[in-house]
Amino acid sequence: MPEGAADYLVRACIAAAAESGEVAAKFYERVTAANEAALTARLDGAVRLGHLRADASTSAVAEALIGAMLYRLLVRQAPTDESINGLLDTVSNGIDVSSAP
Repeated sequence: MPEGAADYLVRACIAAAAESGEVAAKFYERVTAANEAALTARLDGAVRLGHLRADASTSAVAEALIGAMLYRLLVRQAPTDESINGLLDTVSNGIDVSSAP
């Protein structure tokens, strides 16, 4: 996986955040929060449209998806079609309206 400056920067920020609560809070505020909020809003829209279960924890799903992306970045493994499809299938089958108990 070719690495860019952003890859190095994000890994360095995560390492710094692991060592300092203050850095962690700033990293979340400046990097993660906006992306998490946008993804959660999209998922909430899907709930309103009836595509996802009303009891789905959209914030937990957003955290899981973002966490999976950060994990791939940290271990320097590019996501594959298989890994992306597997993650999305696993998440969506757990929250898809047709899979409700």
